[in-house]
Amino acid sequence: MAGYLNRMIVPARIEDGRWQVSHCVQAVKKNSFHSILLITGGRCKINLGVKNYLASSNDLIIIPEGAYYQFAPSQYKTGFFLDFHPEYLFPLFKSNRLTESFLFFERDAEHLIKLLGSDTEIIGELFAQILREPDSSPEERHNVLRYYIGILLLKIKELFLPLARSLKRRQDRQCLLSRHFQHLV
Repeated sequence: MAGYLNRMIVPARIEDGRWQVSHCVQAVKKNSFHSILLITGGRCKINLGVKNYLASSNDLIIIPEGAYYQFAPSQYKTGFFLDFHPEYLFPLFKSNRLTESFLFFERDAEHLIKLLGSDTEIIGELFAQILREPDSSPEERHNVLRYYIGILLLKIKELFLPLARSLKRRQDRQCLLSRHFQHLV
């Protein structure tokens, strides 16, 4: 797995609590990629920024580039993860900042998405396609992987919309309360 596609993208399967790369650290680590984890079995405790999450089966965890995180060791069992540099997708997305298109990469966004079983199957199948793609011809590998990752991100965006609307309503309410407070002072 080392040096996978010039370290621009690193997909892997989590089996029996073991990752194929060294994410299993107890120390706080700064993420140099955008990372997406799908937990399909077991549990996973993660500290992400100032928030603590306990993820279990059918949960999707988003770790933005530059975020500080820490996993509790040996609690996860099965699933998938994908690390990728934002630059890897520049040919696919016109924006130089993925956070403009995909709000779940914002640092203050909600980074745990609870999935329904059918959504877990769809996301899991996209991860499986990404894992199988390195077996294809080298000439088209990068383009095909970019499109699969793009589809994965669009599907996650669709699943994230209810959380984003809730976050927007909460932010609007905070702004409204702040304005009312300013009028009182």
